[in-house]
Amino acid sequence: MLLATASRSVALILAGASVAASVVASEDDVGAWLERMTRSAHTLNYDGVFVYSHGKDLSAMRIIHGVLPEGVERERLVALSGPQGEVLRDNEGVTCILSDDRSVFVGKSRGGAPFPPTFPRGADELRELYHIDFGERGRVAGRAVTQVVIAPRDGYRYGHRIWIDSDTGLLLMSEMLDEEEAVVEQFMFTEIRYLDEVPDHLFEPAISGQEFTVHQSSPQEPEPEAVPATSWSAERLPAGFTLDVRRTHRMTDGDMPMEQLVFSDGLASVSVFVEQAGAQKEYMLGAARMGAVNTYGRLQEEHHITVVGEVPAATVKLIGEAIRQGAVQ
Repeated sequence: MLLATASRSVALILAGASVAASVVASEDDVGAWLERMTRSAHTLNYDGVFVYSHGKDLSAMRIIHGVLPEGVERERLVALSGPQGEVLRDNEGVTCILSDDRSVFVGKSRGGAPFPPTFPRGADELRELYHIDFGERGRVAGRAVTQVVIAPRDGYRYGHRIWIDSDTGLLLMSEMLDEEEAVVEQFMFTEIRYLDEVPDHLFEPAISGQEFTVHQSSPQEPEPEAVPATSWSAERLPAGFTLDVRRTHRMTDGDMPMEQLVFSDGLASVSVFVEQAGAQKEYMLGAARMGAVNTYGRLQEEHHITVVGEVPAATVKLIGEAIRQGAVQ
């Protein structure tokens, strides 16, 4: 499932990628560069190749992104290393085709949310939690780039170094740094070609997906009267984190619903999954780490709580220990 993991992370990275591309950011206004980067991810047509490293995994992918005149975004991600796989996205949904296990995963984009997700907060708000400043200029994929350094003010979030195309505003390279300032996740374009428009055939999957098993996921909104009895909340959170999303998942008709909470500080995000514990199932308990991702699991009141995020171990543990069943936040 490396392709699915990489595609989710890269969508977030590119989305962290403002004023339309035709607007030039001020040389000394780092906030304007971040804003430009965000908009450029949604307004540019391009065809590129990037490498993505996460923990010990390294993958190469091709990305084609296009915007129709009516504002509809389309994106296709193609695995260039490892098993064949593709991810197709638009404003309505996401389809992930995996050839190694002959599976197709289909899901809906979250209603009302930008696609892909955008840089949630401006630089002024983030400065309460991070030091943000320019770094050294350089080149990525043969293009001049402007570097922005984002360093956390406490131990509850990771740092970032990002390199923005100086001409177009597109994010071309990103590094995530852990508490020891070691690079735990990296994304970098090796080739990039900007297009006036993207031909339709570039969004057609090369894998037919015929005779593959189709898995459909449909997020479900809980009934209003059921919320007080079933909702969970955090008694306390690290500074700057607030509840961003609350939703319920049911993968199949036979599955018990799983409640998901997403907390964000405007840059980092943490997902909490709560499901009813069953006697026939083994659950992850305690802390675990894989690359940039830390996980924490525990049992409470016949429910299993799992906390996952690209944040330090202290963050997922604090949030996991603070989750309680009760009133809606």
